[in-house]
Amino acid sequence: MSPIRVLIVDDEDRFRQLMAKLFTAKGLDVVTAANGPEALLRLEDAGPFDVVILDIKMPGPSGLDILPHLRACAPATQVIILTGHGDIQAASRSLQDGAAEFLLKPCSFEELLSAVHQAVDRMRTTTTP
Repeated sequence: MSPIRVLIVDDEDRFRQLMAKLFTAKGLDVVTAANGPEALLRLEDAGPFDVVILDIKMPGPSGLDILPHLRACAPATQVIILTGHGDIQAASRSLQDGAAEFLLKPCSFEELLSAVHQAVDRMRTTTTP
């Protein structure tokens, strides 16, 4: 079975690098993007991805702004919102727009890794005949 492919979209460079290193150490294939437009380019150039980990608050379009575009470009890809700027309204909107999960920073790497595995399991059970 091929490794889980993850796209991490977050404007915090240190966070992206750390998460990429930790996920790679667990055998996942990781690509990163610093903002929404870059994430959409990564979907075109390096996709498909099993999971996108998406921050909400970034310069330019927010994660909530690009979520519908991500879902349109890659409907089978699971999106996990991971943000330090969340509230009930943002969580509700992201789930309505197709996010699989909404997590608040800080969360442990183990919690995030578990959410990625759960999202992939959901994706595989819904796309497998």
